[in-house]
Amino acid sequence: TMAEAFARAGYATAAMAANPAFVSPRVGIGRGFERFDVLQGDPVAMDAAVKMIPLDPEFRSWVEVADARRVTDAALAWIAEGDRSGRPFFLFLH
Repeated sequence: TMAEAFARAGYATAAMAANPAFVSPRVGIGRGFERFDVLQGDPVAMDAAVKMIPLDPEFRSWVEVADARRVTDAALAWIAEGDRSGRPFFLFLH
């Protein structure tokens, strides 16, 4: 994966994704990332009047979608932590 290639080159790697069913370490996309945050809102009922996304690939449970602000805030917080020992970084946002 790109993350594995960046990690081998000495980069710090992180991912923040707001699609828990299909973009998470559970489905294999997490290879090479030192940190992978799967962001989501609260669980919701199927008939809820909010934008929702499946929590699992089998569509058994649903959560409120984490919006772009939440993803961006998580990314900025990771950058601000600065615990990368001066290494360049590869940051994947979805």
